[in-house]
Amino acid sequence: MNVDRRAIIGHVTFDFRVGPRGGIGRRDGFKIRCLHGRVSSSLTEGTIPAKIIREAVVMAVVTTVFTAVVIDWQTGICGNRASRNSFVCNTIFLGLGAAKLWLGFHVDDFREIDMLRLFTLVAALFLAPQIAAAQAVWANYSFNVKPGAEAKIEKAVRAYFDGNEAFKGKVFFNRQVINGANPATHNIAIVQPSMSDWETGVARTRKDAKFAALAQIVAQNAVSIDESLLTHVKGYGEIKGEGAKFMTFALSVSNPAKLVKAFDKAFSKPGSWTLTGPLDLFAVMAGGAPSITHIAVVAMEDFASFQSYLSSEHYQDMRKDLDRVRQIRAIGMVENIVFQGPFDLNTLR
Repeated sequence: MNVDRRAIIGHVTFDFRVGPRGGIGRRDGFKIRCLHGRVSSSLTEGTIPAKIIREAVVMAVVTTVFTAVVIDWQTGICGNRASRNSFVCNTIFLGLGAAKLWLGFHVDDFREIDMLRLFTLVAALFLAPQIAAAQAVWANYSFNVKPGAEAKIEKAVRAYFDGNEAFKGKVFFNRQVINGANPATHNIAIVQPSMSDWETGVARTRKDAKFAALAQIVAQNAVSIDESLLTHVKGYGEIKGEGAKFMTFALSVSNPAKLVKAFDKAFSKPGSWTLTGPLDLFAVMAGGAPSITHIAVVAMEDFASFQSYLSSEHYQDMRKDLDRVRQIRAIGMVENIVFQGPFDLNTLR
């Protein structure tokens, strides 16, 4: 005796009939009926064989796993908690798309939209690293501030961002203590939760009279040196507040994923710097100096503590792995002056 199981999804009725051979439906398939008519299959009239269903499931699983492994190998995105959930959802979506495409190649009435599915799947595969998650963005603006003008700019920055409800990010106004050949003496860093938030903020400032006043004060008291836009890759340790000191490392990275794995490995061990202060890795998206692909920012209470860490056994072990995938192009020492905004940077851990 056959057992009927029926489900209606959208405009399609799936009619499952389990037969004596253990298959589902007539000739071990399942029947599909549209509300406006009947859908057929070239292999079994009115059915899709169970073999094709199993193959579609395998296709979905293989595509999902393969996409996840390849993209994480290239980007290290799964190491970012804020990115991971969205990334998993998108890879599952790709897997389901592959299964639907497989069915489309084997069922006559699906073939009219096969090419659309194919183009959609291929586009999704190429776009997956970009759509996997919203990454935090750091817009950096460096200046050479005129002697004695630091306090004026500090006051203007605080006045603009204090109580600014439209601003969703975090602003840093920093003093460059040691900056090598770079003539910049200060920088303003804007960290936004996503690229969309950054773009919205930029568009809003173009019509903001208060921002125009801030820009005028900066222009009167400083000379612009450079601009750059970076995306957050991964962060470790608890964020420091206003007045923290930073070491910045400009890097040329040959394999970003291996760099992240080296950090993961090292910072999971006793003696890790991240038990004392945070480290954040950013990838350069636009602007910046030639050959620089990433910036590592290390925060600390004082420079002496980090200097001691650099001679520790923990750092020497980590350095062996780091040297295989990155070259240090420049190192800066920075003191924070202003640290304002609602964005909790600890959410990037």
